[in-house]
Amino acid sequence: MMEAFFGFKKTPFSDSPDPKQLFPSQAWHQVKTRLQFLVDHHGAGLITGEVGSGKSTAARSFTAGLNPNLFKVMYLHWTPGSPLDLLRQLAVELDLEPAHYRGDLVRQISQAIVRLNQSKKQHPILICDEAQLLCHPALEQLPLLLNFDMDSSRLLTLLLVGQPLLRRTLSLQMHEPLRQRI
Repeated sequence: MMEAFFGFKKTPFSDSPDPKQLFPSQAWHQVKTRLQFLVDHHGAGLITGEVGSGKSTAARSFTAGLNPNLFKVMYLHWTPGSPLDLLRQLAVELDLEPAHYRGDLVRQISQAIVRLNQSKKQHPILICDEAQLLCHPALEQLPLLLNFDMDSSRLLTLLLVGQPLLRRTLSLQMHEPLRQRI
């Protein structure tokens, strides 16, 4: 109704904004530059901000511009769950039939990540949105996904996106391994 009245071609202020309509502010250029650095160096990164500040929009807009032949973006919009739930969701994003046991699942995911890098020449990027909702054991699982070949190669890029609570959570001693990678 509103679209017809105002002559809009699409619904304004939708949950999935058009990247072409984003205002190219200084803050947006800074986030984009940092995300490009993260992708280029295959590291682990963190975006935090208040509700509605554009964190998810920035991540989605940036990754939409990546070459799908070179990158496989796996976007997990996370709700609270176990580390096993996280691994199963990641396996599905990797087009795998998730194994039943955690050890088998981790091995399955690791092999898929190596295969993406070596045979398909695609670099996987894992984005965990609403990461402040991840439970401590799930956060502790993430550095294990980044370990390949005794840390000599970085086969997975990790981006955590969440509210400021995520920074406080990561400051806990138990999350030191993940914080060091970020």
